[in-house]
Amino acid sequence: MKAIIYLVVGIITVAVGFIVFFTLNGSGAASAASSVGINLTGTLLIPSITCWAIGGIMVIFGILGLLQGKARQGELQQIAATGVETGGIITFLDRNYSLLINNRPVYSVIEYRYRDGMGREFVKRADNIKTDVVIRSGWQVGSQVRVRYLPQDPTKCGLMFAEV
Repeated sequence: MKAIIYLVVGIITVAVGFIVFFTLNGSGAASAASSVGINLTGTLLIPSITCWAIGGIMVIFGILGLLQGKARQGELQQIAATGVETGGIITFLDRNYSLLINNRPVYSVIEYRYRDGMGREFVKRADNIKTDVVIRSGWQVGSQVRVRYLPQDPTKCGLMFAEV
């Protein structure tokens, strides 16, 4: 969700920079201002370049975020298809206040630990579990959860839950 917001805001910011730059260069405002000794194009060139730079950075962050999300989605599909299920325990649970709707967090942060088939323990963290799912599932610190991991790489895992 954050990646889409970065992408949209970045595109809008770049567009504003171009509109300001080309509106001033093509209008009579620049020539009218220069007749009284004001270089309007030069004055507004810096804000335009700033818009392009900031907007461009936000677009890049948005694209990178979307690519990471797509890679994680493919990883989760592989985990669902070929993963091994095991039990885990929640070791940390809190609300993620980075995205609020009506002053309530949409997502929760869950840290959990699990063991693979060889008995090795792993600790993972999920920052974007829907708060409603956490509440409906009755999860709290110490709760048992189901974890599915890839046998060839047990560090790649995902929480299993049935969303109502």
